[in-house]
Amino acid sequence: ADDAAEAQITAATYDSPDISFRLKAQNFGFTIPVGVTIDGITVEIDRRSIIASSGKDFRVQLLDATGALVGDNKSVPATIWPTTSTIATYGGAADTWNAVPTQAMVNDPDFGVVLSAQANIANADIGVDFIRVNVTYTDTQAPKWSQNTTNGTIIGTFIQHSVNWTDNIALSGYIFSFDNGTGTFTNDSFVTFTGTQNWSNVSKVVNTTKGATIQWRIYANDSTNNLNSTSLFNYTTTGYGTLNVSITNPVDSSGYFTGNTNLTVNATVSCVGSAGDVCGTVSTTARYNLSANPDT
Repeated sequence: ADDAAEAQITAATYDSPDISFRLKAQNFGFTIPVGVTIDGITVEIDRRSIIASSGKDFRVQLLDATGALVGDNKSVPATIWPTTSTIATYGGAADTWNAVPTQAMVNDPDFGVVLSAQANIANADIGVDFIRVNVTYTDTQAPKWSQNTTNGTIIGTFIQHSVNWTDNIALSGYIFSFDNGTGTFTNDSFVTFTGTQNWSNVSKVVNTTKGATIQWRIYANDSTNNLNSTSLFNYTTTGYGTLNVSITNPVDSSGYFTGNTNLTVNATVSCVGSAGDVCGTVSTTARYNLSANPDT
């Protein structure tokens, strides 16, 4: 940690050209998201010669997900460590150290950095305050969509068009594109949405022409401007059929009843129209007269 509490070698037997044991820095706790490309790894080491001209680099190298050495040794043995704690930088934002780093590798607790130092003088003393690692990556994964749904097809009504979106880092927004049965698409304004999962829900009044083909799709991007679009969806508008209701029992003029009487009403209900047409619902009201005279 950057706290001036150094790891030191001060043994009298650490003499040129001795090489130190490996100092390992691991368990950095990276949470790099899935679907990214690692562009580079930057390592910063704060080190010094406690006695002037004591030490220099021997090995600065990465450790993979198994804790094994991987990639290039970035040490600079020609540079003698100064007596004042100074940060030396290795690698960079576009340098992968020939280690082929992946998201899984850098997120692993065994991933890290190894430092070995070589004594430059007799009775050398050296110290290391901290080792810091920065991982640079590019998000190349576009948002993903699923569960496209609409909640109706009836002419002249509000129809909701819904799609579920997910992203490995963060969603940004979407554009709804709609053809209301004319053959021409119109794009709505950009709508912001956030999180790694969200819904795009857009309601439109469909035209009043029965049998029209309605088409729609949605374009969405994420916080790093990766773009994706749904497939082109369509449905055919439907209308209202004719509702026919016929009471088959009791028949007209069936007489009247006195006392407690169970009465059964039978009716035939049908919806006449084209495929997909709806007729709504049927409700009934039962009424009885207090005498043989109608409506009393």
